[in-house]
Amino acid sequence: MIGSFVVTTKYVALVAIAVLFFMMGVLTSLNDVLIPHLKAVFGLSYFQALLIQVVWFLAYMVNSYPCGKVVRQTSYRTGMVSGYLIAGLGCLLFLLAWYLDNYYAFLITLFVVASGISFLQVVSSPYGAALGDPSIEHQRLVFLHAFFALGTTVAPMVAGPAILDSVGTERLNIGFASEAQQGAMTLLMPYGVLGLLLLVLALVNSVLPMPDLIAEDRLDGVSANDSAWRYPHTIFGAVAVFFYVGTEVLLGSFIINYALFEQVKLPYSELSLFVSLYWGGMLIGRVSGPFVMKYVRSDYLLIISGLGACFLLVVGMTNHGLMAVLIVALVGLFNSTMFPVIYGLAMKGLSPMVATQASGIVTTAIVGGAVIPLAGGIAADLWGIKSALCCSAFCYLIISTYGFFSLRRRTLGEGE
Repeated sequence: MIGSFVVTTKYVALVAIAVLFFMMGVLTSLNDVLIPHLKAVFGLSYFQALLIQVVWFLAYMVNSYPCGKVVRQTSYRTGMVSGYLIAGLGCLLFLLAWYLDNYYAFLITLFVVASGISFLQVVSSPYGAALGDPSIEHQRLVFLHAFFALGTTVAPMVAGPAILDSVGTERLNIGFASEAQQGAMTLLMPYGVLGLLLLVLALVNSVLPMPDLIAEDRLDGVSANDSAWRYPHTIFGAVAVFFYVGTEVLLGSFIINYALFEQVKLPYSELSLFVSLYWGGMLIGRVSGPFVMKYVRSDYLLIISGLGACFLLVVGMTNHGLMAVLIVALVGLFNSTMFPVIYGLAMKGLSPMVATQASGIVTTAIVGGAVIPLAGGIAADLWGIKSALCCSAFCYLIISTYGFFSLRRRTLGEGE
């Protein structure tokens, strides 16, 4: 009877983690729509527009390690509820940012949202990895990350056209609103709905029956005194995550502007479909990933994915028009398994308590999503948008190197 209850609570927790990944995907991918939208509304340069990603991922650097310490001392549930509450508040603050009529107010609001997502990110992968058979940990993580990709695919399709619709069209005639406020007004409905939904999820997750794996592990004195900093595969995994998230965000942020550069003949409000195509490739890869990983080991898959993404970027840059943009968007397919595979390799062999600390370290490295796009934005302003794609190609080479490192580690009998 007790065993049946434990199994049931694990299934409930897995569903909660799947929903968590979906919501993180929704909020993250909307930044790719915000960038061209606010760039047009406030007349920003590439560098200024990409401050959206800088602020978003800077929040990971500032908050992730402290979030990991909070979760380690409390529970995964506390991390989930805290994340939903903070992110929900941030979404509702969009109304204040709109009222202030200031681009930097939107950046502060996004920092609050991302601070909440930091909690969710720290919880998601280690908790999901621990909820089941350790022998299929990588497959389970890839499957759960498919819900992140689902969110990133659906959000631009549903909210993207509505958000972009006011750009380049006649503004709503509201007497007290400035031209920028009228352009930014399309943000209020989607972020308001998301804010309320996140608060509801905080309430639901506060009462769901979920196993407290950290409390169980806390009884083990060895785990309580161990440190994730002792494990090179975790630290190198954090480096790989830095470059992976950097290139993932850079491509998602630039794909609409790349379509404009290649003069693709589509209405402006429909260009967000390229963002959905990019993230949709990740969804397809993550849904099929667990099946593929029955036949291809995770380290081999990471090597193949990194080199394949690099090859597609080179081909995309040597083509023109719609074909060039479509090829770059297909890089999402190679991206699909990278993050969960890197995360799984970085967490390999760690207990739940140590994995929580490791997750804080690795999640802090998500700040690459701020640094790499910023470098790409500077390169695009100086030498053209294709130079930003060259930055992405370099990142994929680093990711492949982590795959070779993990392969060598396994060959020496230190890995899986």
